[in-house]
Amino acid sequence: MAIHPFTALRDHARARGWHNLRLLSCGSNTFKYDLLSEDREGRQDSAMSVFTRTKDGAVRHFYTGDPWLDESMRERGLDLLSPVYHMLDYTPQGRGEWYATLEYGVAVPAGRS
Repeated sequence: MAIHPFTALRDHARARGWHNLRLLSCGSNTFKYDLLSEDREGRQDSAMSVFTRTKDGAVRHFYTGDPWLDESMRERGLDLLSPVYHMLDYTPQGRGEWYATLEYGVAVPAGRS
């Protein structure tokens, strides 16, 4: 779920060869704030939410987790969901200050179109 317009999300996905990934935009509503992935000033942070669909088709919020382990450590609370961090933790230098990003400065061919 992103705040960017759907067209920007679609273009981002297509540029990476992601043709079967469903990306959603919350636009200008309060969804990200309500689920604690954005503060009152509009600063965004990571979060993971789980929704369920009832037998009658209604969508219900089940769980939202954020990366804040506590107020003094506002990161790495979702690491169990990212195998990249686990692999880096096994290296002699560990993950250090490495954080995932959308751009690494290296051209990687997109998947099949």
